[in-house]
Amino acid sequence: MVQETMITAVAPTPLLRLAADGVRQVTRVTVRRAGRPVDGAILVTAGGVEIATPVRLADGETVHEVEVAEISAPGEAVFVLRLGGEIVARVSTAWTPPRRWVVHVV
Repeated sequence: MVQETMITAVAPTPLLRLAADGVRQVTRVTVRRAGRPVDGAILVTAGGVEIATPVRLADGETVHEVEVAEISAPGEAVFVLRLGGEIVARVSTAWTPPRRWVVHVV
């Protein structure tokens, strides 16, 4: 049986967002799906913090921006794709703290 839905790539970006509960790193998650469009969620757990992002998956490959809680030391991030309350894909990856930049505009 061919798996219909899978996470094919996880790519952290250098972008950081300030949220009410701390700093979050913007990350792009690529999902491949065969079938009708469906609503779901991508849950990301890093540093003991879980963040859920609702997504709409279409047929083919789609890229979604999710947020990952900022970590202070290298660790693991777990990305879970949930459709209709069922886990259909799970990816664990090594995660390093984002580099902080200060930009001066003159």
